[in-house]
Amino acid sequence: MRSTLLLLLILLTVPASLCAQNDASLKDRFKSKYVDSTGVLLRKLPTLDDSVFVWGKKYIFEGVDESGKETGLDVFDDQLLNLSLKLGEEEDRQVGKVTGSFFWLINNLTKIATLTIWSPDLGANRYYFSNDILREDLKLIRLLYENEGYFDARIVKYKASFSDDRRKVRIKVYIYEGKPTVLAEDPTVRVVSSIPIVDLKDELNQKDILSKMVLTKGSRLSRENIDLDRGTIQKLFASKGYSAAEVAESVDTASTDPYKALVEYKVFPGRYTVFGKTTVSGNYYKREIRARTDEDTARVVRVDTTKKIVDDEVVLLKVKYKENRTFDPDRLALTVGQINGLGVFRSVKPLLQKNRAIVDTSAEARQRNSVLVDSLKRNSDSRLVGRKLKIRNFGIPVDTVNIDFAVSERKERSIKPGIGFTTDFTDLPENESAGFAPFLILQLSWQSKNFFGGARKLQFSGQLSKGFKSPFRQDSIAKRRIYFANYMQAKITFRQPSFRIPIANDSENDLLITLSGERNNTRPFDVVTYEASPTFIRQFSSQISLNLTPLSFVRQELLRSDAPAEDPIFFTTNTKTGITYNSSNDFFYPTGGFTSYLTTDFAGYLLPSDLKYMKLNLDNRKYFKFGRRWSVAMRARAGIIVPYDVNGKPTTIPVSEQFYAGGPNSIRGWGIKELGPIQAPPAGSKTLAFLGGNSILEGGVEFRYNLFLSRNPNDAIAGMDLATFVDVGNVWTEYNFKNYLSDLPAQPVTAVGLGMRLRTLIGPVRIDVGYKLVDLKNLKVINTNNTTDRSDDTVATITKSQRKQISPIGVQITLGQAY
Repeated sequence: MRSTLLLLLILLTVPASLCAQNDASLKDRFKSKYVDSTGVLLRKLPTLDDSVFVWGKKYIFEGVDESGKETGLDVFDDQLLNLSLKLGEEEDRQVGKVTGSFFWLINNLTKIATLTIWSPDLGANRYYFSNDILREDLKLIRLLYENEGYFDARIVKYKASFSDDRRKVRIKVYIYEGKPTVLAEDPTVRVVSSIPIVDLKDELNQKDILSKMVLTKGSRLSRENIDLDRGTIQKLFASKGYSAAEVAESVDTASTDPYKALVEYKVFPGRYTVFGKTTVSGNYYKREIRARTDEDTARVVRVDTTKKIVDDEVVLLKVKYKENRTFDPDRLALTVGQINGLGVFRSVKPLLQKNRAIVDTSAEARQRNSVLVDSLKRNSDSRLVGRKLKIRNFGIPVDTVNIDFAVSERKERSIKPGIGFTTDFTDLPENESAGFAPFLILQLSWQSKNFFGGARKLQFSGQLSKGFKSPFRQDSIAKRRIYFANYMQAKITFRQPSFRIPIANDSENDLLITLSGERNNTRPFDVVTYEASPTFIRQFSSQISLNLTPLSFVRQELLRSDAPAEDPIFFTTNTKTGITYNSSNDFFYPTGGFTSYLTTDFAGYLLPSDLKYMKLNLDNRKYFKFGRRWSVAMRARAGIIVPYDVNGKPTTIPVSEQFYAGGPNSIRGWGIKELGPIQAPPAGSKTLAFLGGNSILEGGVEFRYNLFLSRNPNDAIAGMDLATFVDVGNVWTEYNFKNYLSDLPAQPVTAVGLGMRLRTLIGPVRIDVGYKLVDLKNLKVINTNNTTDRSDDTVATITKSQRKQISPIGVQITLGQAY
């Protein structure tokens, strides 16, 4: 027994002693100090032959003026510079899946909690640090400043230090930024071509090109802006038929004053191109063997009836360009998007083949070149061939681009389950408590992507949220006990692509037929809705689309409502339109552009209806970017519902169609449907009722700051943004932004707050905390007689017990931007 313990002790102590010796020798190797070329006393830096692995590495940057005084950095910050540098090669270190998942969780929770200030980097790879890589990084810093127009920028000195255990390295770099170089004059654009330029609408001139460029006189010279302008010029020429256009820039800093420059762009347009033939390849074939009787021999034979799953004609109907028209990459990209939108293909790849034209070099043709250009400008209707006089006859080469769309089809049928969570716990109906999984959302859908061929889509879907059971409230409307959830929906959807309509006799329309039934049981109301509607969807361009529902048949049953209703069951026929304009530069994180959504709903105008009203809603959003990290999002929304008389009786707008404010995508200091007229609790109840209205105004400004971006694009959390916002708005009972009781407050209310967005693969996970800039003691409530006759309603100040139901702070957790 003693010998066994002695052997075990030796086995444990020998590796430990070897490690101690290695650590001691490692420290001895770096005890010496030296002075580098800048005259700074440093700990010894490793060379290629004398290198180490480090667990932690960090650059720290400091700006200095000409006298060496520390001033801070103006052009870059530590994060932006660190993202551009590497400070060592990363070691390929493997950890187990379970251990890696644990490390990932701890690292990201710590990073979120500390707003990326610190991360333990558990399980992270070590870095092979060397002096050569350090020198490469310092050169790259100088290049980064040159790209921003700071040609005098230089690294004054740097200080490097290792921790005592040699596990971390820290290098502080002192940078003199100098002055930026700006443009002395507007850039010039010069076209270099040996053949005449086909400019049908005279859009390739100096003035029109400059109006689309970023750099102008007085602008700071930067590589980013130069590249943007090169891309703008190239895209402009490409949209005019010069798909192979190349743009080169020359920067002159010697022919003008110090810190000023001249920029010239040279355009080599190449040969003019037009769209050619379009084909489709890669479609799978559905092999079918059918038996039939041969008439001559009376024998049963098997016939191969193989056919394509998706016919080529379906794809060709989505082509957004025409043969022999000017080649435009934007129209080609729009076509790819339209084909992808069919939903039947896993991938769509356009393969381009250019057929070069033969140039007529005869003397007669060369003499008529100038005449040709004038003629093209006079007859600029984008038709280049098909006339008696063709461009090729005048010595101008016209290349033809034939396009083959290589497609790969998806599985024809699929079943998709879904699960999620919601945070709208403030929207629970009165007397309903959360039971099993109160915030759970369950979804299930079955889909056929090629129903009866032609890329027709048939889908059955269902959704259930906040599942629990409870007896329904006993009242005069519904005296029964049922099992229900806070929201239930069952829907059947059929989509016919490339549907032709008489008004627009083309294939740029989709037909969407929807049959749905849903129950929405929220704090203000509980309503069951059945709807059948056909909708035409037309995409005019990549930015503009239109939805038109000529007739929608809706039946609603109001099971409960905090607002008085005369008839709990009603039937309406609606005509709806929706126009969308979207020029934003990113779907999840827009920093530029504009979006506008206009929706209209006319009930009871075309066919008989129990209700008649007009509903209009306009939502505008604008995005700006300034600097590398800051952006601003602005929103303005207005909506009205105008009721009309039916058979001499005024229409009461259904509570489910009224406007409500508050929540994660509205005034964020307030809970969901919490902002607006408040009704005092009726007899036997203690819960306030939050009513809707017939008009709404909302506005907001949100300042967004990008805190960090991940270097690894495969990270689940790809970055983090911080935000501060101001939201303003309110809901009014009448369509003219007034209340039916004059004592109710009519002015909009304001909420301010802070937020955090985690950038993920599925979009931003948003957490907002809003604060109401309103004194809750001064809120007004409506005392009602609970009938449709509102003449006896009065207004009172909210009581202390009622005020406890409204928190001064609203917390919103959701997916996606607020606007």
